[in-house]
Amino acid sequence: MYSRTQRTICIVASLTCSALLVAQSATSPTAIARAALDLLLAGKYPALGAMFSQSMKNTVTLDFLQDKVSAELKEFGNPQSVGEVILGEEGTNKLVSFPVQFSNTGIHVQFTVDKSRQIAGMFFRPPNKALPFQWSRPAYSKPESFHERELTIGSDDWKVTGTLTTPAGTGKVPGIVLVHGPGPNDRNESIFATRIFQDLAEGLSSKGLAVLRYDKRSKVHGEELSQMSYTRDGKLAGIILLAGLARPVEDAAKEQTEYVTHLKGDPDPGEQARLDQLAAEVRKVKALDPKGDNPPMVLGFPTTWWLNVKGYDPAAEAKKSGLPMLVLQGERDFQVTMKDFALWKSSLSSRNNVTFHSYPALNDLFIAGEGKGSPAEYHSPGNVAPAVIDDIANWLSTQKK
Repeated sequence: MYSRTQRTICIVASLTCSALLVAQSATSPTAIARAALDLLLAGKYPALGAMFSQSMKNTVTLDFLQDKVSAELKEFGNPQSVGEVILGEEGTNKLVSFPVQFSNTGIHVQFTVDKSRQIAGMFFRPPNKALPFQWSRPAYSKPESFHERELTIGSDDWKVTGTLTTPAGTGKVPGIVLVHGPGPNDRNESIFATRIFQDLAEGLSSKGLAVLRYDKRSKVHGEELSQMSYTRDGKLAGIILLAGLARPVEDAAKEQTEYVTHLKGDPDPGEQARLDQLAAEVRKVKALDPKGDNPPMVLGFPTTWWLNVKGYDPAAEAKKSGLPMLVLQGERDFQVTMKDFALWKSSLSSRNNVTFHSYPALNDLFIAGEGKGSPAEYHSPGNVAPAVIDDIANWLSTQKK
């Protein structure tokens, strides 16, 4: 996927091809990544997009490249030089990172090249972080206390793969299914050096619970509420919300963008223009009419999608379900905020089978930090806080009766 630092012919005389690249096979990860870099810097977005894997194409569309990525590159200034490549690995993927000096700043542009020799990720990284940090197993994960096996969910063309962790021993145990939030996520909910679903699965299985996590269909085949559900005797028995959005998606998107823009102070004229454009797009979403003449795309999503979620009230729907619920919220979360947590509490306050917990130090990944939450945190390694694992396990223990 693309990420902002939230993400073979030389194209200009100042960006000379290195001897290393010339020596590379045309299908080597380094040569493929360098070709992608040249296309990126030249603004040849259709050709760049053609190098993407299918899941990457679903995430980073041509419109996204031409609008968002292009705007960010303009802020960096004119490209001046490309330094020596830095290589790494992540599973079967190869990580290829180029230090690029622009007229206004220097960054690393890192590409992830998959085993099919396609671009599966593109990231703009700070000068001192050429490659992502690696995930580390949290102390509460006890691999000797659980078993792990791969499985396939479904049998049709839309089947997905996943991982089931079960506690060692025999007998029935509660089963938890981890359900993704928006975006084409893998089974671990991998974001840079974090794997919050793997943390949850291993932490909870270490406490005697079975956990299923899976690669999201949009990750496997191309594209909400972030939640877990647990089963008893094969039936849905409860819901655990992790930073569940309770407001309209477009309102949250506008608030998130305004928050991030103001982190460094008042917006400059260019930033304010983009905020004004976003506000106009939000107004378009509000004005969509199922029977009217609507634009095909708004805010980067098809109008049909917006019409499908228009008027949807997740808190009201949860209230109707009657299922036991555990609602968890990081107080430093700037994407799904304490406003949403308050809406959940207000909507579900009349229910005696709903439990609420918020955590002052945790962000939207339920990882501890300090100060205001920001996209920069995603680049730092971390694990789901032990208190979250304990609270989920303890709540589930009260639901077994």
